[in-house]
Amino acid sequence: EALGFGETSFDPGSQWYRNLSVVGGNQRLAEPITKWAQQVPNSATLYQSVVRAAELAQRQPKGPTYLCVSMETLLEDWKNPPHRTAVAASPKVQPLEADIESVAKLIVEAKSPIIYVENLGAHNEAFEALQE
Repeated sequence: EALGFGETSFDPGSQWYRNLSVVGGNQRLAEPITKWAQQVPNSATLYQSVVRAAELAQRQPKGPTYLCVSMETLLEDWKNPPHRTAVAASPKVQPLEADIESVAKLIVEAKSPIIYVENLGAHNEAFEALQE
């Protein structure tokens, strides 16, 4: 994508008028089919935008992300950020087997265990069985 008409040193040529003039930017085309779509405004924010896209892509439910980087941004000088951020590890979606066993053991060995639930499902019989 080109953001201008060639007012600066970069001239996008005639394709800007024919193909690349999507209102709101090309990321608008990707929004319905991705988890997250953004435009990178300049080279200073490029690195952190890629990190953010990677973090969002691996969060549950996992899915594609899209970054729209203009030709002007791609042609800018880029400097390595002084504080590079690593992509955070994907969050766990279920407990570890050892943690489940540990909690089960605590419940089994408890003298007076209490199990509090907000909902046992759609069947009233589940509540009646709990009261017995």
